[in-house]
Amino acid sequence: MKVVVDGGALAHPETGIGRYTGELLRALSDLEEAGTDLELQVFFNAWRASRPPATYDDPRFRLVNPRLPSRLLRAAWDRLGLLPAERFCGAVDLFHASDWIHPPLRSAALVATVHDLGPLDHPEWYAPDVVAVHRRINQGVARRAAAILTVSDFTRRRFAERFDVPLERIHVTYNGVAPTFGPLAPEVGRREAEALGIRRPFVLYVGSRERRKNVLGLVEIFARVAEAEPELDLVVVGMRPDREGLRGQGARAWEG
Repeated sequence: MKVVVDGGALAHPETGIGRYTGELLRALSDLEEAGTDLELQVFFNAWRASRPPATYDDPRFRLVNPRLPSRLLRAAWDRLGLLPAERFCGAVDLFHASDWIHPPLRSAALVATVHDLGPLDHPEWYAPDVVAVHRRINQGVARRAAAILTVSDFTRRRFAERFDVPLERIHVTYNGVAPTFGPLAPEVGRREAEALGIRRPFVLYVGSRERRKNVLGLVEIFARVAEAEPELDLVVVGMRPDREGLRGQGARAWEG
């Protein structure tokens, strides 16, 4: 079976979908190496780069990069339905879409992962262009996908309800945990924290600083907790709104 995975999320600062895509590729590569009849390609488009900057580097799959101006390629896909993925990847059996890339297909089956419906359920948390893109993409998934994957049963049921899709077309595939996230020995963890200037007990938040994450709510709650536990720190790790996030999600998505 010839499978193409959308690797576009690997070309940006790593977020949850980038992590999801990288781990999916790792697992599929392991299947291929184990002798499964699988030929794996990763599709991304970067006009000025031959490789995505943060790609999961693995010689077991082939990278496919049309190297076309992004606006031109998206216009061809979204407005005209031109340049199907097979034009760049050759004849394939399945195209897996894990984020924003849903190209036209000649004969390949589309399998799409829907991570959540936040932009449609809470449009006030997102930039208008992000809401419009997600609405269009999810409508296309409901219409075209041979199978739809969700990472929770809640999203499965919300998608079925919103787009009038039979539940049997939607399959829950829970996110796993990579070995990287195993616990550290206490002395190692202490040493790593101290190297970052963290020397007291702390609460850790990991995620982008967007309105939908409710980081301000976290800060307000922590301020009350800190009154009772003054030795406790709050450590925030994630993309900064004045740099990566503005480019990736739109300015309004980052307002407090």
